[in-house]
Amino acid sequence: MINVEKLLGNIFDKQGMSRAHLLAYSKDQLKRLIANNDTHIYDTIIAFISPLIVAFDAELTTDDTTRNLRAGQTGIVEIVTDDFGNTMSTREDEIARKLGGINSVAFKEIYPHGQSEYTRPSRDNMEKFTKRINLAATKYAADLGAEITAELQNLKVNYNAARDPQTDTIADLSATKKAVTTNQIALSKGLTKVLHQIGTLYPGDAAACNSLFNFNLLYPVTHHPHSVYSGVLLPVAEVTVLNQALGETMQIAVENTGNNADFWIWIGDVPAAQVHGKAVLVKAGKLANFKPSDLQELAGTGTYLTIKNANVTNSASYTVTIIG
Repeated sequence: MINVEKLLGNIFDKQGMSRAHLLAYSKDQLKRLIANNDTHIYDTIIAFISPLIVAFDAELTTDDTTRNLRAGQTGIVEIVTDDFGNTMSTREDEIARKLGGINSVAFKEIYPHGQSEYTRPSRDNMEKFTKRINLAATKYAADLGAEITAELQNLKVNYNAARDPQTDTIADLSATKKAVTTNQIALSKGLTKVLHQIGTLYPGDAAACNSLFNFNLLYPVTHHPHSVYSGVLLPVAEVTVLNQALGETMQIAVENTGNNADFWIWIGDVPAAQVHGKAVLVKAGKLANFKPSDLQELAGTGTYLTIKNANVTNSASYTVTIIG
């Protein structure tokens, strides 16, 4: 039976969807719109959703109700320390990719002893760690990009603020909740509107819409186990990313992280198989989502997920995330 609520309701205002995950999804949504906006078809949507994301992001950074509630029980310094460890863990792979790998000088300036030292740092070490990361983030800002740079720099800002005893005072929760509700509902409704606007552009064409959404970001990663594969391919080189039977409920999120080369991706029956009719060309700087059958010549067959650089001159780089 068709459910009108599921079709037309606010799917971004559901139990189990945290504020942090809503923000992560919205930022990824904007990134995908921008990456696929060569013809400026999404200009109006981007202009509409951007300020809603900025407002909600600022709210989480400066006055988060959840943090205030937790602070009343455990202290804001412990919360900031936990968030510090989580950030350095979740961002490690992306920082490595942007800075040239785990053996690069730049990466070692941020992770000189690996990620483990940031897992549960003491208060004595937090000042040293946040200062170190702040300096490195500023130094390598051009490589890290604006979003990661700001996030790393804010670790020091947040920790310094947490040390001030005055920050342990819990704000008026009723006033805070009202502000949170206003911005969060505005963003969730805005994302719902974007969903329908994109559906209007491609009525009935789910494949055309697929690369613009990653709904897995709306819920904790434990609900959707992730395996991430990244690499660089020389001109016309080919690589088998993995050899594994992928269920149809799984998702393959693909990002062409380079700027100068497109690549083919497909699932074949044997390693180093020829590009077949279901292979998809992922252009430089673009993102795409697939079900396994989207890339298999015959649905349900083949286990070799393969990528081939389509450029005869430039290297191609990729990140493939298997979700589910």
